[in-house]
Amino acid sequence: MENIKNILVPIDGSDHSAAALERGLQLSRQLEAKLHLLHVKDDRNPAASMYLGDTLEAAAERYDKAILKEALALIPEGATVTALLKTGDPADEILSYCRSEEIDLIVMGNRGLGAIQGRIFGSVSQQILNEAPCDVLIKK
Repeated sequence: MENIKNILVPIDGSDHSAAALERGLQLSRQLEAKLHLLHVKDDRNPAASMYLGDTLEAAAERYDKAILKEALALIPEGATVTALLKTGDPADEILSYCRSEEIDLIVMGNRGLGAIQGRIFGSVSQQILNEAPCDVLIKK
């Protein structure tokens, strides 16, 4: 695991994501690598947002920001971290970020919050494992 300078941890607020963040933090300290946190607001079902009122949409926005805030609260002072919130297809956004930021390692949970969506759209972790331009560590 030498020459790892950038580690990406996609986060979604799940327990699996929290375990991946813990492992990503550990590796970033050991390897002196920059840690990147990415939360993707899933927009693969645009019809659902048409039925959400402004109040629910605002609540969803606060929820997505809270996921990043909670993750950042776990980061020790002095660590080099970039945190970003994106909207789109989670796997596509993660893969795009990997390419644009020259990510060397992705550390992610094997399951997220969307069990039903995972069955409909496919597992995000499986797609990342198959298509990532870098090494992938799947944390159970």
